[in-house]
Amino acid sequence: MRTVLDDALDVATQTLPGVVACLTSPTQVLYEGARGVRSTGDGREMTVDTIFALASMTKPLVSVAVMQLVERGALALDQPLNAVLPQLANRSVLEGIDGGGMPILRPARGTVTVRQLLSHTSGYGYAFWNEDLCRLQDERGTGVVPSSWEELEATPLLFDPGTAWHTASARTCSAR
Repeated sequence: MRTVLDDALDVATQTLPGVVACLTSPTQVLYEGARGVRSTGDGREMTVDTIFALASMTKPLVSVAVMQLVERGALALDQPLNAVLPQLANRSVLEGIDGGGMPILRPARGTVTVRQLLSHTSGYGYAFWNEDLCRLQDERGTGVVPSSWEELEATPLLFDPGTAWHTASARTCSAR
């Protein structure tokens, strides 16, 4: 049976290559639908189980969840991150790569806090915007974005916690 949601997906594909929608109640899936293609010029159909790279779209959701925990008293904004995630204690700062391709690391001055994570002042950064971090992760065979706790533990900070704001730079990851 065709629904108004099916019609809405058809309309959406007039301007988008492909769309997926799902409507649920607390106990069941009420609607699933997919229309169009995964990528222009690709031809592969969009399906309800197509995987999307969400990237920064999760940041607002995580931020709201963290603030709800703060409201409930389960977290504090200025709480050291290692109180919640002890494996992320004792961070190092990447100061560069030496002539032999080895990282120049030093202990971080200070600890990362929940507030710093939310405000991008923690020292964590992205390898695709930092050539030295890109080279280091390329040497280690890890991804541009850590995909496990072990990779995150091994990823150094780009600056001391709370001393700067991480922004995109013109430098990109050319080692890949």
